[in-house]
Amino acid sequence: MTERVRLAPAAKPARSIPARVSRSLFGVPAVIPGEDRAEYDALRARVRAAIGPVDFLEELSVEGVVARTWQIERWRRFEAALLKATAPDALATVLAPLRDVGPGDDLIERWARHEAGAVDEVERILAAAGLDMSVVMATAFAKNLAVFQGLEHLINAAEMRREHMLREIERRRLRLGRDLRHAVAAVDAVDPDT
Repeated sequence: MTERVRLAPAAKPARSIPARVSRSLFGVPAVIPGEDRAEYDALRARVRAAIGPVDFLEELSVEGVVARTWQIERWRRFEAALLKATAPDALATVLAPLRDVGPGDDLIERWARHEAGAVDEVERILAAAGLDMSVVMATAFAKNLAVFQGLEHLINAAEMRREHMLREIERRRLRLGRDLRHAVAAVDAVDPDT
């Protein structure tokens, strides 16, 4: 009688790498002022849970996916922040032909501070001209178009790198599954009792 060969169970997901080991292997996360390290760590935990890395190479991929995802979200926040920061200048451009500006006129500065009277006055002036804040934001966007194009390029490149990493994990796992099927088929071919 032929002795039956037992296959090891499927690989279990790797245990979480301790933070100090992770920092020495992958470096300190690129969290900049204004960002929350706890949010970065939560993102890392969600990605690790979703991917379930089974070895060091997949751990590297997880770190890459987390870093790219964090960058993508950062650059999207930069786009919104740039629009917000340049809105007062855009508002000045839009309002210039719509009203007379005298000495000491501080409407734009008061609007930027969100003072209720100034916000109402700006909305009134825009409405009288058949305009709204979308014109102001479009003006801010147009004035910074080259920056937005650069950010979109960075976002697209990071998304492509992230997708490549995820595809590589998938390919490795498909290869592993194929190899396991071949190993089982080889064992079954040798064992006449099956």
